Amino acid sequence: YESAASQFLKGDEHSIRPPLNAIPSISGAMAQSLVTARRDGPFKSKDELMRRTGIGQSAVETLSAAGVLDGLPDSAQMDLFEWLG
Repeated sequence: YESAASQFLKGDEHSIRPPLNAIPSISGAMAQSLVTARRDGPFKSKDELMRRTGIGQSAVETLSAAGVLDGLPDSAQMDLFEWLG
């Protein structure tokens, strides 16, 4: 939620935040789609992210492998066993 589509940003005093399109196989158009879609609020799941951005499963897998989607569930569907918990 903090990276730009194609520009490096200043992080804290000793760091920089790379852009989304610096991730291998994430194009500038995909990165811009992510930045635009996140303006409508947080993504609830990877399924919703794909629907709102128009990016495909392989791009989501790439973002997940890069740690960009840490903590984001695959789907918003509640697991029955978690609900019964």
